[in-house]
Amino acid sequence: MKKQPFLRFDYKGPLRRDWLLFEKDQGCVFVQGDLCLQMDKQPPPLPHAAKEVVSKPAVAAVASVARHAVPPKKDAAVVFLEWMIARGEKKQANAQVKPEPKLPKPFDLYDIPAALRAAGFSVAAKLAQKWLDSAAYTAYGTDEPGNAQDGRYPEDKVDLSTISLSWLRDQPKLEKRYQALLTHLASPNALRELSKNFVKYLSNYPGLSHELNTREHCQGDWQTVHELFQFQLESVGMLDTLTDSLGMTDVTAALANFNFYAAVARANVKTEVYNVYNTPTGTRHCRKSMVEITHVWVYAKDSYSFHDSGASSQYLGHWNNHGVIVLPAAVAASVGMKKVADTTHTVRAKPLDSVVLKLLERINDQNVELWNDEVARFPVDIGGSLLEKDVYYPVRNRNYRDWRAKNNRGGDFLLMTEPKLVRLDQPIVLDMPEVCK
Repeated sequence: MKKQPFLRFDYKGPLRRDWLLFEKDQGCVFVQGDLCLQMDKQPPPLPHAAKEVVSKPAVAAVASVARHAVPPKKDAAVVFLEWMIARGEKKQANAQVKPEPKLPKPFDLYDIPAALRAAGFSVAAKLAQKWLDSAAYTAYGTDEPGNAQDGRYPEDKVDLSTISLSWLRDQPKLEKRYQALLTHLASPNALRELSKNFVKYLSNYPGLSHELNTREHCQGDWQTVHELFQFQLESVGMLDTLTDSLGMTDVTAALANFNFYAAVARANVKTEVYNVYNTPTGTRHCRKSMVEITHVWVYAKDSYSFHDSGASSQYLGHWNNHGVIVLPAAVAASVGMKKVADTTHTVRAKPLDSVVLKLLERINDQNVELWNDEVARFPVDIGGSLLEKDVYYPVRNRNYRDWRAKNNRGGDFLLMTEPKLVRLDQPIVLDMPEVCK
């Protein structure tokens, strides 16, 4: 069987680790047969669940020990001969028995948090553990257990503490995305969204000149701030979170894809109210507003769920108890490419990094079809001996949904950074349209 390239976080030198590509003779092989990802382990009971009373078995009575007479002592030479004969018979029996190949202990989806910690992804491990241990809940309530939502989450399903902007911005690629968001705050599209937001807002505050603090206006509810005043976003794709060699980071394992957002934080609203006389319909009462936006909230937000928008399911790597490896072909499929050889395609209208192109070209001769669900369907063995530490199991979004359906656990939640208040160097001024009645 032809070996497949894979990426693993390994030692590049005596003291330096990095994501390295293993290919050709060092590649992995697909394991077809009875090995598959398990879903048998159960999470602990929910805090509010009634504790089951487990009856303890009765302690068995201690049996009395019968006393036997001491057998007569054997001659030392007889004992030695008996031992030699038994030893020879045991050797002969062992030589005739051929040990059957032993399959490795299967990997269970509930062990993903421990595997994440083993891979060094501490933040992703916290999020995965939270999802697995929560009550079954989905924000996409079509064919999954839970409650259908209209874009909102209950208060206890909003996580504002696990991730931060500083943690995300520590990656150079993500910092570029963050700066791109700030650069485009006054773009034509952003101004159009701002105008729409303030047309709705001012319809409820006719004739009032005031200072607007959106957090106070929304009574501290960040979901409402987002719904009413968000006006600009910058998308972050999975390729942005990977290393240059296509290796996973803690951000990849935690979020994969997400957005940076900007929402109005503070603004000065000046409204002039006046009458217009001698119109065909008589006197008209009008108002004209000017809005000066001085501060914005900047934050990252994503739904922590395992929803797939299409029929195929997003690839999340190959896992076992010791960590993760990544098949470049499966990554390329998951971000929308059809074939490894088709390196001229773009993702999100952005050319692939040159390093990524080179990696894909190096496995070009395999002509692997990159239909997302057909690539990496099976476990892989990186050692060739089916050792537990060498067999990695593919994990996709649908595996988590199947686990939720089986165990009635697994709760989606809204993941959001604490919004950062940013003062604009140049205020954004909106000349709102005249409104007359």
